[in-house]
Amino acid sequence: MPAFKDQLAADAAIFTNPEEFGDLVEFDGTEDIPASVEDVEFDAAKHGYDGYSIERKRMFVAEADLPVLPVPEQYPTLNGESWRVGSVITDDGMVEINLERNRS
Repeated sequence: MPAFKDQLAADAAIFTNPEEFGDLVEFDGTEDIPASVEDVEFDAAKHGYDGYSIERKRMFVAEADLPVLPVPEQYPTLNGESWRVGSVITDDGMVEINLERNRS
């Protein structure tokens, strides 16, 4: 029976696999990173951002697939578009990157 950490790594590989749930994305200049990216619902007015239209995305990626771990307030690109890193959460080899930007 595989160790728990080994099973987590196998699950992460399935979650970000482009043939399963993931896609190949460009992130901060690095091409073909397997990741799962989803839109996040955000009502700017409910959070005190009247007059703003904010778009958010959540990206899940294996830590080993990132050349450098991003940090909050960094402005990387995702598929050629600029985003602001809101938060970065690492957990057992997986990274959750919360991105946001003003809609134009």
